[in-house]
Amino acid sequence: MMIRTFIALEIPKNVLDFTIDSIRKSVKSFDKIRWEKEDKLHLTLKFIGNFEESNIEHLIKDLNLLLEDFPKLDLQLNKFGFFIKDNIPKILWLGLKENENLNKLVMKIDELTFQYRIEREKRKFKPHITLLRIKDLEYINELNTLKEIKFENVNFIADKIHLFKSELLKTGSVYKSLKEFQLK
Repeated sequence: MMIRTFIALEIPKNVLDFTIDSIRKSVKSFDKIRWEKEDKLHLTLKFIGNFEESNIEHLIKDLNLLLEDFPKLDLQLNKFGFFIKDNIPKILWLGLKENENLNKLVMKIDELTFQYRIEREKRKFKPHITLLRIKDLEYINELNTLKEIKFENVNFIADKIHLFKSELLKTGSVYKSLKEFQLK
């Protein structure tokens, strides 16, 4: 049986609280917008997609070996932005500053998952947290003001990675952690 999976970095709660508070202060219509739920906010390191459930234990074992000596990540928030499709903003994200260790981790995970015949990522890794999937443009002017916010020296340590299962429901996707890995 195939299950939909991805590997993600957990963002510490205090960083998420700070982010949400920053948005709330800038977007007057905050409570009218359907944001991604806080428990779904993460930084995707590798989207795997459909993966044979019988191989999950092997993948977990290989990820354990890869991550057992990998150091905690010292990361920094950067800025808000949009992913655009057909000149229309579709996703509001919060980006992180480039980080050599994070890039190295993503590359190693990409190499590992390639052993399971998972296609290598062709695009350059852009570390970001998806905050909002934009369904209509009613609040776009307010959301645009977020691009003016620059995070100076908002550093944090990230030390947890998850292998997630993603179930697509009519109400949206639901994530379940299949395994949590602790960085050193």
